Amino acid sequence: MTPSTIIIAIIAFGVLIIFHEFGHFVVAKAVGIKVEEFAIGMGPALYKFHRGETDYAIRILPIGGFVRMLGEDEQSDDERAFNNQSVLKRIAVIAAGPIMNFVLTLLLLVIITFMVGIAVYLPVVDTVLPDTPAQQAGLQPGDRFISIEGKAVESADDARAIVSANPGEALDAVIERDGKRLELEITPEYNAETQTAQIGITFKGQMQKVSFFKAVGYSFVQVYNMTKMMIVGIGQLLIGQGFDQVMGPYGIVEIVGQAASQGAVDLLWLVAIISLNVGLINLVPFPALDGSRIVFLAIEGIRGKPIDREKEGMIHFAGLVILMLFMIAVTFHDIMR
Repeated sequence: MTPSTIIIAIIAFGVLIIFHEFGHFVVAKAVGIKVEEFAIGMGPALYKFHRGETDYAIRILPIGGFVRMLGEDEQSDDERAFNNQSVLKRIAVIAAGPIMNFVLTLLLLVIITFMVGIAVYLPVVDTVLPDTPAQQAGLQPGDRFISIEGKAVESADDARAIVSANPGEALDAVIERDGKRLELEITPEYNAETQTAQIGITFKGQMQKVSFFKAVGYSFVQVYNMTKMMIVGIGQLLIGQGFDQVMGPYGIVEIVGQAASQGAVDLLWLVAIISLNVGLINLVPFPALDGSRIVFLAIEGIRGKPIDREKEGMIHFAGLVILMLFMIAVTFHDIMR
């Protein structure tokens, strides 16, 4: 692990932390809560200045960060203290951190999409898999679909839609090969794993530049699909599966370095994925995480009175210890592999 890799990883994590903590900070300010300190990092302060009523600090350990609000961890009679705000205001402040991680992911995906474009797949065969209906029908790389069952095929999606809707049925396809049109008969097979009918080919793709607004719309769809996949992964982790795929700080620094060596786009893509993970994991209702604090506040709203602060503090402390032990185990696993 080189010094440059560590520096790039620190900068990447710093961006994640700043966005997360800025979410808490800006919403706390917006609802009138007094913010005593906004800090990036932990431990003694390397640099600190005071502006307005808030201290701003960069601390020596580049792990985490925090927003310290009046009345957050202690009782205060000040009307601007966190503990004296309505339940909804406090939930908004806590939820704003993870939400900002989603915002960061979206911003990075918009930048990537606008820079690179989106993958558009042509109705042109790229590869033909062995022992598949496509090979049996005589399809070859470079063949372009013109029509299937009399329906015009203008994109790979058109071909996929027709094929997936007709499992087990012989389909008449017109293709273009070396400037000549040929007719083939292809019978799609049902794939139980993907639950669709397939003929065993991949299509050629190309990157297509898009407008800024199309990049935004495409990125929203990407965030939605990525979120669904990550929720499944977090669910598997909670039931004791997928531990081998979890990475700690050591492993993440390694892949950040690898991504950086591949170029800015790969690095931005990785940071976007990590940011989304951070946002989702923070919403898990596990003690010490934002999701747990939201649950406690929701219970307070239902009961009409807060849970004993000392008991809640002990629960969060226990959760923090468990999380630290888990992180140590994951880091050890990273180093061993």
